[in-house]
Amino acid sequence: MKNWEPLFVKKLEPTDLGDDPAHDLAHFTRVVATAKALAADEAVRLDVVVPAAWLHDLAVRWDP
Repeated sequence: MKNWEPLFVKKLEPTDLGDDPAHDLAHFTRVVATAKALAADEAVRLDVVVPAAWLHDLAVRWDP
């Protein structure tokens, strides 16, 4: 799973999330760190929690 994280960073670096500077790469990194810290106290699957934390603010725009 640790090999996934550089791929998430590479994908998120160029992502345009609008004019909200609170949702830059540093924001994603903070969320992932928090998720990992919370997961340490719980019986969770990190292979689910960590990708969800990395991708939590991304949405696919679909215009039928």
